[in-house]
Amino acid sequence: MDQKYDVFISYNTQDHASVTALATRLKNRQVNVFLDRWHLIPGQPWPERLRNVLSSCSAVAVFLGPGEMGPWQQREMYFALERQNREPGFPVIPLLLPDANPSLDFLTQNMWVDFRGGIEEPLAFNILLAAIRREALDPELQQRLQETINTLCPYRGLHYFREQDAAFFFGRDAAIQELQEKLGSHPFVALVGASGAGKSSVVRAGLLPKLRKDTREPWEIITIVPGDRPFYNLAAGLTPLLEPEKSENDLLIEIAKQSDAFLKGSLQIRDVVERILQKQLGTQRFLLVVDQWEELYTLAKSETKTPKTDKQRHSQEISSCKRFIDGLLDACEAGKLAVAITLRGDFMGQAFAYRRLSDQLQNAQINLGPMKQDELQQAIEQPARKLNLNFESGLVDTLLTDVGGEPGNLPLLEFVLERLWQDEKRHGGLFRHQAYQDMGKLKGALAQKADDVYKSLPSDQDRRLLRQLLLQLVHTNETSEYTRRRASFDDLGAQTNSLIHRLIDARLVVSNRDNASGNNTLEMAHEALIRDWPRFQQWLKDDRDFLLWRERMRRAREEWLQSGDATALLEGQRLKDAMRWRNFKKDELTKQENAFISQSVLHSLRVMTVTSLIVLLPLTLASWFFIWCAGNNLSPKAGISVLLAKSDIPALQPEPEMVLIPPDKNCQQESCEFLMGSSGEKVLQYETPQHRVQFNNNFKISKYEVTYDEYQVFAYLIAQEGGCKNTGSDQKPHQLGPINDLGMGKGRRPVINVDWYDAQCYAQWLGERTHKDYHLPSEAQWEYAARAGTTGDYYWGQEDARKYA
Repeated sequence: MDQKYDVFISYNTQDHASVTALATRLKNRQVNVFLDRWHLIPGQPWPERLRNVLSSCSAVAVFLGPGEMGPWQQREMYFALERQNREPGFPVIPLLLPDANPSLDFLTQNMWVDFRGGIEEPLAFNILLAAIRREALDPELQQRLQETINTLCPYRGLHYFREQDAAFFFGRDAAIQELQEKLGSHPFVALVGASGAGKSSVVRAGLLPKLRKDTREPWEIITIVPGDRPFYNLAAGLTPLLEPEKSENDLLIEIAKQSDAFLKGSLQIRDVVERILQKQLGTQRFLLVVDQWEELYTLAKSETKTPKTDKQRHSQEISSCKRFIDGLLDACEAGKLAVAITLRGDFMGQAFAYRRLSDQLQNAQINLGPMKQDELQQAIEQPARKLNLNFESGLVDTLLTDVGGEPGNLPLLEFVLERLWQDEKRHGGLFRHQAYQDMGKLKGALAQKADDVYKSLPSDQDRRLLRQLLLQLVHTNETSEYTRRRASFDDLGAQTNSLIHRLIDARLVVSNRDNASGNNTLEMAHEALIRDWPRFQQWLKDDRDFLLWRERMRRAREEWLQSGDATALLEGQRLKDAMRWRNFKKDELTKQENAFISQSVLHSLRVMTVTSLIVLLPLTLASWFFIWCAGNNLSPKAGISVLLAKSDIPALQPEPEMVLIPPDKNCQQESCEFLMGSSGEKVLQYETPQHRVQFNNNFKISKYEVTYDEYQVFAYLIAQEGGCKNTGSDQKPHQLGPINDLGMGKGRRPVINVDWYDAQCYAQWLGERTHKDYHLPSEAQWEYAARAGTTGDYYWGQEDARKYA
């Protein structure tokens, strides 16, 4: 018999670090905590143990992190809420971890614990203790609780409804019922609809909760999005069910192994599903939801050996996609698996082009059309009613008229409702006509919000960074069709962090955690942002060619990373294109993409060098040398200097020609004085008053100004090293500004448009490369050298300067 626990902790494995820290704090306050990591014994029938503890514990705390709830956490949540229905007053405590996305199913709960500001928050911890112990809150804690509840919105904006939002998902009962009936008679079903029709919400917040509540014949359910590696993402969903006791690190290893086995055909999907059902006692039905099935055609690439040509690449992508589909169909036909997919209507042709899939979908396809007026009315009014909120008279009718029958308007409606809720908080629970008008109504609200964020940025540099960031979040193809892209935070760079948080707060993008890799990812909240924001549409139009090239380059890089084969690097025309685009758009490429191009250039130089030793050495090597120089914005002279500098031999490092500045003839000491500044009628204010300055007069200064040839060598090499250290105003590595000659020419001409930090960086770098003490001259050193021992306006006297220059 299990002991009775004060609190059962329900959580997603990916949040285990924060969860364990809070559980330990509770334990130290004499709270008897059930945490599976502490109490489950490997090899024992743990599902039954969890049910027993949930039935006897005094409270349940559901920890909500940045990602979605896991399969077992969903079960635990349903069990806890059902027990609460049977036992009024039983504490079910939703707890928000940092970056959490609140679950709408808990909105009717009267106790929330908000650790979004950090898990060390003392007020939040005291609320948690009081909730577990069923103690009344003091006024300070009650105020904090109310502040938390006021931040919880009953609408999802541009985000789809998740399974944990089912209690606030309305208007799609007919589609949900039809989908459930189809699944009862067909092992493979497809929900097909236009972008914005709400397909993901119908499956996740409609179908899954209905299936999950069937306790007579319970379903095992996982949901995946194919992404660019469908086999890997499938393995990431299956492996935790097959090996639930493994650590996170061991799980990642097993996921990679299982994915590879699927690819090679040594392991079948149906065998894994069968084994999971054997281990999950009492469960004999398994449902795999593949959301956004169209990604198999837009993102999925070859997961096998790298092809040599575009034709081979296309063939392998089709083969990889076909193997994934065949694996699922085999499992369905063996009676081990049911599959429900969501598919955009404009990809129906590609899906039905494969005969076996087309046959399977006969009479198993549900077309999701626009919502009817009464369904839309439910979606608008019911979430507000559950929280005792109201609409001004006639506002709902106005919204229904504006939405009309266009399916793409549904996410815009949710976005508008979310913004009306934000206004309602300031006007006593009432959704107002005036707020709707002020935001630009249905068609203008999203563009206005995005433009507001864009215009609120403090500088042009921030606005350029926003443009670059959002363009990183789209996929495109040859016909200029744009879809959302998930990007890793690592790819986006640390300089975008504050901007990312601003966009998340504005609900324009959403951050998630990739189940397979554990990395944080970012994507647009909905494709409506691509479609309905005129400014973004113009950016896409302006950069169409670049975006298409970058899509191809990313694919090439992924194939190279997968194969580890140097022959997969860019070469020939593809390399020339990459060098040309990098010359124009280097700042818009990620650090990894720039490194991939550099690696391709170096590999080509090595290959051509070896080939040139055999035939046409001077001509071929020279040709590739000039291509490399052009691609890196280097003159031939600067290119030679770069190659010499890469040798790391001090004697070969590029140095400016220096001249010794002779001491003042009246000074025989190491440290001397000179009269700094000017006097007379024509002097500028900052040149006065004249004053004596003491400085070390034994120094050299460069004979000429730093030239483009010299500066470009430095700029190329310092970029490879990640920037200069400790020269920026914030003590972070300093990144150089662009080299811009304003059309005046480069080569031996003096470099221009270099700021003080760039110049400091150059002097520091030159000193490190040559092991000499290079630095910028002080103002006194510069004036002393420029005056050349004279005291007049010009060191050459009053003659025409053209005689000397």
